[in-house]
Amino acid sequence: MRVNIRARLPHQQTSDFRTLPLAVTIENSRGLKSNYQHATTAAELLHLLDKRTDLNAAVLDRFREELKFTHSAKLSDVELSEEVLEQIGFFI
Repeated sequence: MRVNIRARLPHQQTSDFRTLPLAVTIENSRGLKSNYQHATTAAELLHLLDKRTDLNAAVLDRFREELKFTHSAKLSDVELSEEVLEQIGFFI
């Protein structure tokens, strides 16, 4: 399923941003409108995106840097398998 992913740090970072709580919104990029809020850390999200998507390293690096420096980042039209979506609790 193709989804849009928005991530934001809920507060100012004081340490390694990868360990801070992260609010992630996942929404369908096509078809039925739905969205889901998921609590995770930047490290867990980046690991999931690296291992379970076909995004290249440059896209992931840009997403990580945007999240680190602006505290908010977005990926549009990302392919995630039904299995991955179910693992994080997103059901249609």
